Amino acid sequence: MRYSEFVASRGVASPPRASPTATAATDHAAAASSSSSDALPPSVAALVPTLSLARKKGACGVVGVLGGCAEYAGAPFFAAMAVGADMTHVFCSRGAAPVIKSYSPELIVHGHPTTIAAVADADEILSWMPRLSSLVVGPGMGRDRSMQLTAKLVVYHAMKSNLPIVFDADGLYMLTKEPELVRGYSRATLTPNVNELRRALVRYAPVPGDPEAWRRKAARALADELGVTVVSKGATDEIRSRCPVLTRTCDAPGMPRRCGGQGDVLAGAVATFLAWADSDPAAAETALRRLTDEGPPETGAGERSWHDDARARRSASARGDEAASPREMCDDDVGALNALCAHAACVVTRLAARRAFQEKKRSVLTTDVIPHLGGVMQTLFPV
Repeated sequence: MRYSEFVASRGVASPPRASPTATAATDHAAAASSSSSDALPPSVAALVPTLSLARKKGACGVVGVLGGCAEYAGAPFFAAMAVGADMTHVFCSRGAAPVIKSYSPELIVHGHPTTIAAVADADEILSWMPRLSSLVVGPGMGRDRSMQLTAKLVVYHAMKSNLPIVFDADGLYMLTKEPELVRGYSRATLTPNVNELRRALVRYAPVPGDPEAWRRKAARALADELGVTVVSKGATDEIRSRCPVLTRTCDAPGMPRRCGGQGDVLAGAVATFLAWADSDPAAAETALRRLTDEGPPETGAGERSWHDDARARRSASARGDEAASPREMCDDDVGALNALCAHAACVVTRLAARRAFQEKKRSVLTTDVIPHLGGVMQTLFPV
């Protein structure tokens, strides 16, 4: 079912509640259908780690979340607990730390004062950086000057370590003020909603009567200008990687209720898939090989596709047996990997939201979505 059809179905009497088996079958069909633009690429499966008793703690990824203030204490929790990384570290203001910690005993929360020099805060956070597989910047971070300066310092050092970074909410606000911070960093992924996208590209006026066309155009312009991956959230999620072109569209059915926090779950899901890719270079290389063989997604007229370049490189020179780390891949491959991870995260988040809405209808909250993430993952990537 397409998203628009799902929204339209609200005017029809609700059918009997589907069994878990039927729900799983529907979700799998929605994610795997080759006739829809929301199809989940088979190459994604290579990124999801195989669970084993031999694995050590942290082997399936450690996600860091930089965000959380007294006014928005819950946002980092939503992002940190998404999908299934082994561990999450939340770096937040000291006042928000007890509140965030109370959400779950699994969260590792680091509270930092915002009244002291930002450099001192950043140094303490940076000491944890080598343990992270990916970083989310912005959910609940706030726009306090000291916190924003701390975030800039952390981002700078994370980039020096080639760490995958997801920017959302106040992290995007920071980039609207200083876009040069991430320009050319191919391992950055931005997840703006339409208002955040408009602030980032004020010179692109909305298209009268066709806001979706403007949103697609703006997402492509932002990705191309900064050389990053952009996930433009909306009725459909438009994913655009840096040049050469890799554009994907996710319209898997989600839920029509727009309660706060859903974007934070998506940011955490994107970071989790990126963490898996970063933690297992061989899996990342396998995913890229499979992606090369899959049909290219949509490109604009005259645009160069990543698939074309990847096939040309492979035919010109076969790779060796040893997989290259994603941190050593060319920027084009990194952008393709980012787009693949983002697409998977969009599908998983939307399907979990749909399951939650089927249960709670108008009363559904983002906290109702999180328990369904594991079930969706099991449906799409069974253990």
